[in-house]
Amino acid sequence: MGRLKIGVIGCGAIAQIQHLPHLRELDTEFEIGGLADLSPKLLDTLGTDYGVPAERRFIDYHDMLQTDIDGVIVCPSVSHAPPTIAAAERGKHVFVEKPMCTTVREAEAMVAAAAKAGVVLMVAYMKRHEPAYRFAQERVRAMSDVRFIQLNHLHPDNSLHTSEFKVHRFDDLPRHVLEEGRQRERALVAEALDYADAASVPERIARAYNLILGSMIHDIGNLHGLFGPPQRVVSAEIWQDGRAVSTLLDYGDERRAVASWVDLPELWNLFLTRTAVIRDVARDGCRSNTLAARVLLARQPVQARTATLRAVHSQRSTSAHFGPRRHRRYSAGR
Repeated sequence: MGRLKIGVIGCGAIAQIQHLPHLRELDTEFEIGGLADLSPKLLDTLGTDYGVPAERRFIDYHDMLQTDIDGVIVCPSVSHAPPTIAAAERGKHVFVEKPMCTTVREAEAMVAAAAKAGVVLMVAYMKRHEPAYRFAQERVRAMSDVRFIQLNHLHPDNSLHTSEFKVHRFDDLPRHVLEEGRQRERALVAEALDYADAASVPERIARAYNLILGSMIHDIGNLHGLFGPPQRVVSAEIWQDGRAVSTLLDYGDERRAVASWVDLPELWNLFLTRTAVIRDVARDGCRSNTLAARVLLARQPVQARTATLRAVHSQRSTSAHFGPRRHRRYSAGR
């Protein structure tokens, strides 16, 4: 089997920091078959950087879908549903960045389009494939009678991550295009939250919903991989003017998870901790066993940070190896 030709829809930060470098690194398996973005200057710059010829650079992603690419990576700054559905209808496999979409209606349409076309649709919850997560997953599965799970996510300014990379940005998009995109996104949020229109959505509510879709969804996805979907939301609080969310989730069998996400733009370190606490009643009736995985990302060069990231401590001081690749995603934000 030859290399898969992959088109990239949306060439912003996540494409430049993660997907395009990965495709080039794995060049025995993949070929960059096309780039699609609304910015002509960005297309020209990245096309030159990655050796994508001019005839495979597209302002309209629909034109790229007419070519011989095998699949697409969908990561524009607006809704991912339209390009995902269009790609599936053209028989292209789809790897879609989070947030998958904004509304349940969009999600169902995306899944239906992929199923009808018989193509693969995968959402990029990459954290569930990281060695540290898989290590924790094995340890949690070995536990008995899990009753309490706590997850705390303290999120610094995303620029602390993106500043470590060369990210091209240009101002060649007409203002009306940007404004139309923002209005469409606000309308989708209103639909998702059952408001009459975009103007009716309080700013703090829209902000909280977007942070859940854009970042906290990783934490929810990680819980899903460990314990399955929650049976119900017991309670939820939006605080810090929509920049923080705390929720209590019921995972059945008397298990509860407390998950919090807090925006701390003034924080110069990312402190991400996931803690699973259980009581092994079957063993001794009262002894508590705690598994805590903590990762501290300091504002330092990537090479120095990688050494810190290698150690994931357990009760036995067992470590998990994150791997040496420079482009692995360590930031919680997009």
